[in-house]
Amino acid sequence: MLFPIGLDCKAYYLSTGTRATWGTADVDGVHEGVAPANLTEITIVRDVTKSLEKGSVEGGQNRGSTWQLVRGTYKTLQLEVTMSYDTDNAGYLALLNAYLDNSVIALALLDGAKTVTDVMGLWADFEVLSFSTPEELEGEMVVTVQLRPTGNTSVLPEMVRVTAS
Repeated sequence: MLFPIGLDCKAYYLSTGTRATWGTADVDGVHEGVAPANLTEITIVRDVTKSLEKGSVEGGQNRGSTWQLVRGTYKTLQLEVTMSYDTDNAGYLALLNAYLDNSVIALALLDGAKTVTDVMGLWADFEVLSFSTPEELEGEMVVTVQLRPTGNTSVLPEMVRVTAS
């Protein structure tokens, strides 16, 4: 996708079933395949912040070098989703119920629609850790949801690419 903008991005939740792998991983580790049919768009999402980080351990110095060397360790992922406060929206209710029930919710966060070839994104099971609703005097009510990957250890979080619709 050439020059993607945030406006093009889509957030989906798995409305039924259990998350499975998106497809076979290519040489870069991106899983390729058709998006699951039971992905439902959360149309009220305004902003998503994905924080991907990797821990590190110091590996010492090369003899005669002034460079400190490190080696990457575990990857971590945090999501912060801001959406409109809409208690009639199925996506809102799915996230709220996952929080209240302490259950896992499968999400796909893509840089475009799930039916468009070469759209890429993240596919993982999440636990909702925070469901905040500031009630400000002016402006639309919004909800901020914080999520971390969890649950389905047989299918780890995946970077994915849509190969067909």
